[in-house]
Amino acid sequence: MEKKWVRIIVFELLAVTSLAACFSPDKSNTVGALQRYYSKNLSGHVVYVENVGTAPVDENDVGLTANADYGVVSANVLRRSIYINAIGCQKSIDRFPDGAPIHLARYLYQCEIKLPIIPIASGQQIPQAVHLMMQYWDGDSKTWDANKNTLEASIYWNLNPWLSNCGEVYIYTTGLQLFDTGYKLSPDTDWHSFKLIADFEKKEYISITIGKTDIDLSGKALCQVQHNDWSSELSFSLTTESMNCYPSSNEIFWWDTYFRELSFFEIGN
Repeated sequence: MEKKWVRIIVFELLAVTSLAACFSPDKSNTVGALQRYYSKNLSGHVVYVENVGTAPVDENDVGLTANADYGVVSANVLRRSIYINAIGCQKSIDRFPDGAPIHLARYLYQCEIKLPIIPIASGQQIPQAVHLMMQYWDGDSKTWDANKNTLEASIYWNLNPWLSNCGEVYIYTTGLQLFDTGYKLSPDTDWHSFKLIADFEKKEYISITIGKTDIDLSGKALCQVQHNDWSSELSFSLTTESMNCYPSSNEIFWWDTYFRELSFFEIGN
């Protein structure tokens, strides 16, 4: 009972609201889309470690492997009693990979995700969540009055098998709160398509699509996170993120997530 409670409190401390219904959005918002980036297997991406626990961690605790047809982002490579987010990342500075200047616009980010196994509470390969994110950073307020804040559009797929809402899909919004999209994708080992559309000029979400299901997020505010110690650069990052489950004392959990077919577009209004 104590073990289950430890994992539940991590999630329930976050403020969560619910979106009741799915919809079919206006498909014209992808007309004239300009592809700014594509990656089949995360080749050339880097991986960062984000410590969400209390034990010391470093870059050796995470990994990223580019296989022929897909990439793998690994949390807790050294199999220690830690709680971390392994952040796979493609980061552009000043210009996107196609040469276009980074600017506030509507963007679409999509990729396919696969789990190596179905997580079960009795195992050691146990995830907390899988994330996808588009992050806009303007450290010198060149394009908007950022005041050292990011603009972030992100998906959080909860995969913790101890939680009753395992499989439910959320987004991060104002104040780093998790907002319930109303969609549940129960863990399996199939490839699943995720698509995220956001308006960075209006600082709002537009929609997400999981498989063939479109979910309206119109008007939901993008997440903003302040980083007073970050640089003055102008950058845009696409992330593929994997988090292992929260361990209690002397427990060790790790997690790998597979990603493929990343596409990033600027889309019309």
